[in-house]
Amino acid sequence: MSNAAGRPTATTGDRNTYPELREDIGEDPARYLTDLNGTTWARIRGIQSDRVIQAWLQVEEDLGPRKPVIKRLNKRRRQLRDGGEGDA
Repeated sequence: MSNAAGRPTATTGDRNTYPELREDIGEDPARYLTDLNGTTWARIRGIQSDRVIQAWLQVEEDLGPRKPVIKRLNKRRRQLRDGGEGDA
């Protein structure tokens, strides 16, 4: 199965999964992005690489996109580029 952007996905239960991202970055962002909660925001604050943020943005574009999620991911990206930890 492919999503609207043409990236392959598989469905597990009520959410899409992204096994290629799990292989590439070590996690499936959809696990956190399907149901937004405190864990989602904490995980975004803990992201340490632009590559991981880009993967999360890809999944969020498929799932929504939702402005609060995009905003926090972009904020985290700026923090990393500025060399600071900050609080997303």
